[in-house]
Amino acid sequence: MKGKINCLQYSTIMIIILVSSFMGIGVYSLVKAAGVDAYLSILLAAIIGIPVLLLFLYINSYEPDLSLPLKLEKLYGKKLGKVFTFFCSLFIFIFANNYMFNLTNFIVSQFLPETPLLVIGIVFAFLAAYANLQGLETLSRLSLILLFINIALFGIGIFGLIPSFEFDNLKPFLEFGIARPLKATFYVNTLSIFTIFSLLIIPKNKMVDSKNFNRAVVISYLIGLFFIFTFCIITLGILGIHLASIYQYPEYIILKHVNLFGFLDRIENIITATWIFGLFISITFAIYYVSTCIAPKKEKKNIPIILVTLALLFSVHIIPNNTSFNSYIYYVAPFLKMIYFCIFIIIGITIFIKKRKKNNN
Repeated sequence: MKGKINCLQYSTIMIIILVSSFMGIGVYSLVKAAGVDAYLSILLAAIIGIPVLLLFLYINSYEPDLSLPLKLEKLYGKKLGKVFTFFCSLFIFIFANNYMFNLTNFIVSQFLPETPLLVIGIVFAFLAAYANLQGLETLSRLSLILLFINIALFGIGIFGLIPSFEFDNLKPFLEFGIARPLKATFYVNTLSIFTIFSLLIIPKNKMVDSKNFNRAVVISYLIGLFFIFTFCIITLGILGIHLASIYQYPEYIILKHVNLFGFLDRIENIITATWIFGLFISITFAIYYVSTCIAPKKEKKNIPIILVTLALLFSVHIIPNNTSFNSYIYYVAPFLKMIYFCIFIIIGITIFIKKRKKNNN
């Protein structure tokens, strides 16, 4: 059916967004906050994130035929609904800028140091705009293909890293008690788990197999956090806490240790494609989100092109350097995502009150 997707395609977008929102910046934040127990924070965050997941499913079940902007108009009326929509899309646009800088800066710093950020950004901006012009169905199929490629490369990477893994690097266990890992769950939730609310832009009934929707979301949530947990524990197990806290991209550094069958090495650049693919899908979907918020009932033609151009320019000119970006990710971005999450708490409460009034009447 034209314009519709299935739960598998939806799940791939969710998994990619969960993982790519964390890559490159999440391990840095976790190690800084929790030290050698950073991987425990992900397990704790998975448990603490269950109410977040339930809230997401609850909001999604309200008017399942409507995308988020139309849900908000029905909940709050046209004017106030547009205010909520504006702030939701503003936050997502800010996050798109973060993804864009993270992607372009990673490529330039690790592969093409002589190439300007703007040049790299233009290539991905063009591809993101083109994918948006093709519609959600094409975007979801692209994410499905890229996720399967990512899983294959992920498996190769983990298999090749096992010989370099040392359990002693994960000690001492809970050296400073549970307080630091518990505090670090804030970064897992804000940097990764809270991003699932962007998927509310896709109406639940847009899925051809919507009866499997809730199960698909829960499985995607678990798979996404499994990937994050694996990245984190492998990074610490190979580099140790001291080296992991020094490198800007510790996940990339450990890939230099990949050695397959004793003779296949130096393949980290191939495996790193998982990171690039994930960030690209995240940028593309963020642009889709904002485009749909701007024109929820109309065909989006020039809007994605304008948005992706603005995201590129802002990411290049507003964020001056890596140090500033890392500080922003650690001190500012989590609180922006917390505010973003609070909007959905308000929406969830409003839906609950409205349903209760309706049942009482």
